[in-house]
Amino acid sequence: MTSWDHYIGFEREPIDLDEFLNSCGYDKTSKNNDTNKKDYGYRGRRLIDICYSFKPVDTEGKNFPDWKNAGIPIISELLITTKDPSAIGRASRLSKAIVRKYNAVLYDTNLNDFLRQGQL
Repeated sequence: MTSWDHYIGFEREPIDLDEFLNSCGYDKTSKNNDTNKKDYGYRGRRLIDICYSFKPVDTEGKNFPDWKNAGIPIISELLITTKDPSAIGRASRLSKAIVRKYNAVLYDTNLNDFLRQGQL
């Protein structure tokens, strides 16, 4: 099954991320017991999943953006993903809203490039 992923890197701690995601309809879920991560799901139909990592994900041998190699000093990252084609637009709008609010960096998987808020 195809998945559409949106990777966001934070150079500064996103202070009120929980509240922001909650205001957009996303609640913390209990599926992940890892204390280095928080998972979120949309109220109602669960079309989009969100995973916030308190530290950058180890990218060696994986299909994740290589922030360090790109010279982007992130301290944490967020993955927004969906497998439902009807939710692609919502996931894209949410990722752009987060990048704008937190002055974060979006990794565009289609362009294989890192985008800042002024490039969206």
